[in-house]
Amino acid sequence: MVRKGFTLAEVLMVAIITAILMGVMLAAVVQSHSIIETTNTLTLLRQEKRLAVSKLSNELRGTSLSEITITQNSPASGTDTITYHLPADADHDGVPDLSSSVNIVWGTDITIELDPSSHELKRTKDGNVTVLARYVKSVRFLDHSLQPSL
Repeated sequence: MVRKGFTLAEVLMVAIITAILMGVMLAAVVQSHSIIETTNTLTLLRQEKRLAVSKLSNELRGTSLSEITITQNSPASGTDTITYHLPADADHDGVPDLSSSVNIVWGTDITIELDPSSHELKRTKDGNVTVLARYVKSVRFLDHSLQPSL
């Protein structure tokens, strides 16, 4: 007698093996997607922090050491605060305003501080608060003028 087709047991065995293979492949795809999402999030956070440091360093280059105040809290807290002034430029021509005695006119306070409750690095100027970076654990500001070798 000539057999045509497959038995029910053979078809079920192939279906079970196929289901197992599909499950393993699906788990690998889901895990790789999760890894990609985590990597993208970390990359965005690092970029945000780099931009915050870049903005801060550019502004600090435009000020004078005498216009910078660093408040260092306990080293364990990591919640230092830096306050500084930029030269005033009322007419927005890129040239600092000068007083009648030809001294630079300094603008209002700019404060950079870490909000420990929200873990956000915030910049405050004229009452306007801007979040520079999120998910910041600590921030330390050092006065390198005390150690010129740095």
